[in-house]
Amino acid sequence: LEIPGQDQLREVPYNAVSPGYPELVGIQVVAGRGLRPTDVAGAPPVVVVNESFARRFWPDRPAVGQQFTVMERRALSTPEDTLPTIVEVVGVARDVLNTGESRDLPYFWAPMEQFPVRMAVLLAAGPSGPGASAMALRQSLPDAVGQVSLVGPAPHVEVAALGTLGSRLAMRGLGFSAAFVLGLALVGLAGLVSFTVNLRLPEMALRKALGADPRTVVRDILSGALSPVWKGTALG
Repeated sequence: LEIPGQDQLREVPYNAVSPGYPELVGIQVVAGRGLRPTDVAGAPPVVVVNESFARRFWPDRPAVGQQFTVMERRALSTPEDTLPTIVEVVGVARDVLNTGESRDLPYFWAPMEQFPVRMAVLLAAGPSGPGASAMALRQSLPDAVGQVSLVGPAPHVEVAALGTLGSRLAMRGLGFSAAFVLGLALVGLAGLVSFTVNLRLPEMALRKALGADPRTVVRDILSGALSPVWKGTALG
């Protein structure tokens, strides 16, 4: 992207969607408007940005009405080519989790007819399951046979979960690594305590022979062995 007044080009993810998509998935537009059926090819290019986009690039003024340049947009006539396009922000939506990214990253939505795509995810709401919904969609698109292929119908929650799969696997791997490191630390701690106790066995025998309370002796030995641990924990 190229933002007026900012020299540096920005890389910002976006999604080309049809009108009604935000309402279908529960994205709330908090300023301006959402995408409309009139936002078609030939109409002025428009986008809806998220709150993080608005805060990042226009922190001191409203985002609605601002313009920026999308440097790579597929041409309608030659999809292999791209061309820069000046778009106008017509709405601001709440931050949501997109394709596994953080909620507070800049993001925007554009009309599909103005930003053509070669493959799309079709979302439909209905009372039946995904299989019956897919059959109904096929029956409602008789003229698109051979042009539209419905692959792998599934509930939206499952499709959305795939977008965060990488992040969830990374966090799970981080958790396993932390547990492994903690286990090694506990093994080392047990070895340190055992080594210290073995060194002080003669002292323990002597104090016991002189009539010292065994519990007091054990407490003193463990206190001395664990003293470096407490100091290291405090410093860490």
